Amino acid sequence: MSFWSSQRLAGQLGGIVNQPGPNAVDCNAITLRIGGEIYITPGVDNPAPNSHTKKNLASAEAFTIPPGQFAFLVTEEKITIPKDAMGFISFKARYKMMGLVNVSGFHVDPGYSGQLTFSVFNAGPAPVHLQQGLQLFLLWLADLDAPSVQHKTKPGLDGISMDVINSITGKVPSIFELEKRIENDVKKLADEDKSLSTRIHEIEKKQNNISIWLGIVITVLIGVLIGVATAYIKDLILPHDKPAAASTSINDRAPPSTSGTTPSASNLGLPADMKSQKEVKAPAALTGNKSPHAGAVNTGK
Repeated sequence: MSFWSSQRLAGQLGGIVNQPGPNAVDCNAITLRIGGEIYITPGVDNPAPNSHTKKNLASAEAFTIPPGQFAFLVTEEKITIPKDAMGFISFKARYKMMGLVNVSGFHVDPGYSGQLTFSVFNAGPAPVHLQQGLQLFLLWLADLDAPSVQHKTKPGLDGISMDVINSITGKVPSIFELEKRIENDVKKLADEDKSLSTRIHEIEKKQNNISIWLGIVITVLIGVLIGVATAYIKDLILPHDKPAAASTSINDRAPPSTSGTTPSASNLGLPADMKSQKEVKAPAALTGNKSPHAGAVNTGK
C-alpha cells in the first residue's frame, strides 16, 4: 500500500472530487470544505431539545460548536474513491488543537461515491467557530494491491441522514454543560442570599426603630406610674392638715364668766334645741354690765 503523492492527486483530482475548491491539493492530501448542512446537539439551555434538528447554512454563514457538544458536518464536495484505492479522512491540526475530535471513523471504502459526513466532538474548554465553505477536512488516498472485488455499490450520502440525527437526538449533558449549570445555580443561590441579606437588614432596621420607640413609650409610662405611686404613698403615710372651723358650736365653747359676760342660752334656761343658735344678748340689768350712760345721774342741775 502506498499513499498518493501531490502530483498524482493533482493529476486525477477531477475524477476524485467534483467541483474542488481552490488549492484543493495540500501536500499529499485533498482539502474538502464544510457544506451547507450541519447538526449540533442541543445543550442544557435549549428549551426544546427533542425538536432540535439540522440546519441549512447560507454561503459563508458562521456557526459554533459549544464545549462538550457533538456536531455532524457534511462536505461541500462529492467524492468518488476508485475500486483499487481507499481513503483516509481527518481534519486540519489547528482545529484539533482547539479540542475538536473526529469520532466518525477514519477511512472511506473503495467504490464509495457521495458526500462525506463527519461526526465531531468539541472536547475543548471554549466554543469552536466555523463557517460554511471553510477548508477543514482532509482526504488521503492509498493504493490497494488489486481492485477490490467487494466494494461500495450503493449511492453514498447526500446531506446529513435523519437516521444519523435520530441516533443522537435530545439533550447532551456534557461536563461543560453540567459545570455551567452548577455555576448558574451557585450564582442564583448567591443572588437569593444577597436578596435575603437585604431583607434581613431591612427587618433589623425596622426592629431597631420599633425598639427605640417602645423604649421611649415604656420610659414615659414608668415615669407616670412612679409619679402616681409616689402621690398615693404620700397620701397614705403623711398626716393631713385639717382646716380650722369657721365657727365653733355653742357646746364646744368655754362656760361663760359669771361677771361681766353675756350669759349663754343654757344659763338663761332656754330649751336645749336652741343651744346651737347664736348667743342671745341679755338685758344689761341682768348681766350687771352698765351702759356707758348708766352712771350718768341727772342732778337737775
